[in-house]
Amino acid sequence: VDAKWGYTDAQKEMGGYAWKITLREDLTWDDGTPIDATDFVYTMQQQLDPTFKNMRASTYYNNIQIKNARNYVFSLDEMVYVNFATKGYETYQEALDAGETLLFDVWSFYGAQGYVDADGNECPQYVSITDETVYDTPDAWTSGTAVDAFSGAVLFETYYGTPYMDDSLLMIYTKNDTYGLTYDQVGYYSPSKYELVVCMDTPIQLKKEDGSLSYQAAYSFQSFPLVKKDLYEKCKQEPVAGSTLWTTNYNTSLETSASWGPYKLTQFQSGKSYTLERNDNWFGYDLEDNKGQYEIDRIECEQISDINTAWMSFLSGNLDEIGLDVTHKADYRDSKYTYFAPGTGSFGMNLYANLDVLKENGRNNGILAIRDFRKAISLSLDRDDYNATVYTADESLLGLLGPAYYYDVENKGVYRDTVYAKEALLRVYGFTENADGSWTDGTNTYSDYEEAYEAMNGYNPTLAKELVESAYKELTENAEEYGYDDSKPITFVYGTASDIDSTRRNFDYIKKTIETMVQGTSLEGKINVTFDASFGSAWATDFRSGAYDIAAGTGFTGGALDPSGFLQCYLDPEAGLMYSTWWDTAHEMLEFTMPEGDYAEAGQTFTMSLFNWYCCLNGMAEAYDQPNTYNWGAGFIPEEARLELTAKLEEITLEQYYTIATTSEVNATVTGAKWSYLTDEYNIFMGFGGYRYMTRNYSDEEWVNFVNENGGDLSTEYKKTN
Repeated sequence: VDAKWGYTDAQKEMGGYAWKITLREDLTWDDGTPIDATDFVYTMQQQLDPTFKNMRASTYYNNIQIKNARNYVFSLDEMVYVNFATKGYETYQEALDAGETLLFDVWSFYGAQGYVDADGNECPQYVSITDETVYDTPDAWTSGTAVDAFSGAVLFETYYGTPYMDDSLLMIYTKNDTYGLTYDQVGYYSPSKYELVVCMDTPIQLKKEDGSLSYQAAYSFQSFPLVKKDLYEKCKQEPVAGSTLWTTNYNTSLETSASWGPYKLTQFQSGKSYTLERNDNWFGYDLEDNKGQYEIDRIECEQISDINTAWMSFLSGNLDEIGLDVTHKADYRDSKYTYFAPGTGSFGMNLYANLDVLKENGRNNGILAIRDFRKAISLSLDRDDYNATVYTADESLLGLLGPAYYYDVENKGVYRDTVYAKEALLRVYGFTENADGSWTDGTNTYSDYEEAYEAMNGYNPTLAKELVESAYKELTENAEEYGYDDSKPITFVYGTASDIDSTRRNFDYIKKTIETMVQGTSLEGKINVTFDASFGSAWATDFRSGAYDIAAGTGFTGGALDPSGFLQCYLDPEAGLMYSTWWDTAHEMLEFTMPEGDYAEAGQTFTMSLFNWYCCLNGMAEAYDQPNTYNWGAGFIPEEARLELTAKLEEITLEQYYTIATTSEVNATVTGAKWSYLTDEYNIFMGFGGYRYMTRNYSDEEWVNFVNENGGDLSTEYKKTN
């Protein structure tokens, strides 16, 4: 690539920083308009357009890390927020002495977006560390009673020097060094009509040892966007009053949409229905590899809010598939027409444990900051019974990652099946390894880790009660530290977005679990668990700010072929994903000896922050300006070494018990008799074959006759097990 991209000789020797993609020459939109590499470049330019500030732009400068992508997004901002250290100051005091104003993001740090001052002025995102202006919720000012009042000065005085606030949060509002940067400086361009080049700050290894491309090639670059230029330009909308950003209504209606795959959109009613029909301008129908596939010419999708209405339509033969819900689970779970698809969703229960906030919330629940108490909740949860009671098909999960995460999909290498991942969970749930390789849980001894792993279920109510007593002792002996008043009840608020059957089931089970956990202990009768469904779309932000204490059914999905990258959700404080925002992973240190193998750092012991370990593991340490910049990303060191480090980071995260893993996603769908999937065996890439490989069992006329022969009610047919 051109020297302007600034790659060093060492980076060139390492490789993986720049890739060229050659496109097919027969790609077209549904109206026949040709597609080439310039369309992809145009689309990326729109995705990163600084006049739009698209929410998904961060995918391309945080995850894929295209060169100068971030700088281009903010290229029209004459002033930007940068850390004081980037201006050469060694300490924040040195910056203050030089006359700088230091600010920090109170929206992120304190969840203060929407707060106002006494005069009704909105709280800005960044507030000075010396600013004494008091902000609180609008309702607080109306009622005259402080709810969550703060000032920048008080927050800084309270939190600086604790694990919750350090120098990395302190910013200077300064001139943008890359102001006016143009798109030709972004590392995503087309050297020729059918060639696309991607230049990145972080390398990605896409080749096997024999030089051929691995599955990582398609996986890593699958999310590049594509829009139809002439239509997209027509859909641009000027900024509305009070905003400086442009918007677009592209892809919000039939008229503003364009298709380029095997099907095209032909009908769309927002919130009601849409229809896809065969796209005759798609190149793939004539390919020999696709013969006998895509038998479906038309796909109609309808949103039916009432589940019973939807089931009536399905059992009448009017719908071809329906999701299995708890209400109908008993009748159709074992049906031969029911398919179970394991997903990447890894869910659990998050417990709020920021002691400074807990002490001030008026709920007398500082005990949540005690690790033994959080661990007790984990051990009190019978995950098998919990999932069977609360969910339709989901399965129990003890780790952060479920069984759908592959480190080597070509050879069916599942992360959860590795010795490192299994032994990590054994240690988390109280097992210890003996000198002879056997494992014990304190009561039983197992011949090896496999036998112990099979016996493990994470449920130990006896130990849980012991931990409750330990936590209570810690609480009462240090009552002032934890803000505890023994004359008042402890209240945990279970928060959620809405009051529906599924959230009530979850709440009821967790409430009962906690009540059972404290029976016969010093905390019996002292704890109340209450339900609050007022948080709506702000439920995640509100939890992170401490508005409530228990967030169940929370978690993450996606990244099936990148188990190490999935740890971003728990260890990357800059990604905005962590629920445990008080856990300072940028300064929480871990000493770890790199596994043996054929790479430079094998056998060496390092001490670095959890975030630094995560960045090295994913080849991002240099781009994230970490103290240690080793590149241990996929393909750069032996995968066995990466797996062992991944498991260690998962183990450390689980041992905090901020997140209690409970549930691995399994989607259950009942498919009508009119069609059949290609296979009953689920594949991570292909599912059961999807619409592409579906085969028809009845013509439309034959289907009507079949339904009539069953009296218009297919419930008996769909309950058949074989």
